[in-house]
Amino acid sequence: MQSDDSASDVTTINQVADLTIVKSHTGNFSQGQSGATYSLTVSNPGGAATSGTVSVTDALPAGLTATAISGTCAGLRPGNA
Repeated sequence: MQSDDSASDVTTINQVADLTIVKSHTGNFSQGQSGATYSLTVSNPGGAATSGTVSVTDALPAGLTATAISGTCAGLRPGNA
């Protein structure tokens, strides 16, 4: 009689994007002030890239006017900001 005490089961784990947004600022904003910084940082600590273009829109608090805007992309790999 043959004894076979083994089994196998293949499980596929599908990784997904997991976007996070952090909003921050330096200093207290006041009317007429210059040099204040307001930042949005988007990252994807998930295990996969997004399935398309990611757009981020944010409104400045009432009374503030943007005088300069810049952006960077640290990389297109999952886990990078």
